[in-house]
Amino acid sequence: MVPVALLPRQVIPRSVQPASARPRVSELYLRELSSNSNGGIPHEAGHSGNDRGQRGVAARRLRDKEVRRQADRSDHRKGCRSGKAGAEHAETVGEYEPKISAAAEKADSADARAGDALGRADAASKKTDQVKSDLTNQFHSELNERIANIDDYKPAGDVVVLFKFNSAQLTDDAKQQLDQLGKVGTMKRYFVAIEGFTDKTGTPEYNLALSRRRAEAVQTYLVAQRNMPVYRIQIVGLGKEKPVNDEKTRDDRQKNRRVEVTIFSADSGQGAAAQNPGSAQ
Repeated sequence: MVPVALLPRQVIPRSVQPASARPRVSELYLRELSSNSNGGIPHEAGHSGNDRGQRGVAARRLRDKEVRRQADRSDHRKGCRSGKAGAEHAETVGEYEPKISAAAEKADSADARAGDALGRADAASKKTDQVKSDLTNQFHSELNERIANIDDYKPAGDVVVLFKFNSAQLTDDAKQQLDQLGKVGTMKRYFVAIEGFTDKTGTPEYNLALSRRRAEAVQTYLVAQRNMPVYRIQIVGLGKEKPVNDEKTRDDRQKNRRVEVTIFSADSGQGAAAQNPGSAQ
């Protein structure tokens, strides 16, 4: 029986082998190193320690070179993928850049409009403050003028109208007395004071309310019939206060059931004697 090791080996030419089945040179060399029974050292290279060290260094260098080549291929593939991703990112940025620029322009325009609005609001606020200040100064000026001229008002005429017992209705004679006050239309600065009174008959509370109603009756007649401005009239009810006599007789009590109307004017030339149509006293 012939040993297997002595049988002739069938060699297939490299040209016949497919390219994927052809081993690389580095693989052949590494295979030879690993299969050699002399520690990976070819027989024909000798057995010295120096040669073995050199061959080991050469083998390690070859392995390192193969490892670096594989790493370079991997880095190249990664670089290609990274370059593609960078190109896609640049394309995306270029696509959205006009939109970003338009949004930025709109934001700038909105900021400008907001600034203009704030400026107008500030100007309006300043104008409002100025108007308030002017009105306040004008009011104070007019008030001070009126206070300063209050002593200029002098009595310019008076009328006394009488009422029946426990009544606030104007009589025909009372209306005739009030009609004479129509001459105040020629005055420019004046006011009318109306004071209502009663006799001492009855309770103070009732007399106070009755005197107030009598004064209001005179005021209503002057405003409605004589067109006198209501803001120029001041009324008050005093009840049985300030009697004109001691009321010992019926006639005395009748004279106290009265309303006194006095005109005060600050016009020059007006005085107590300027208009005194008489009274019912």
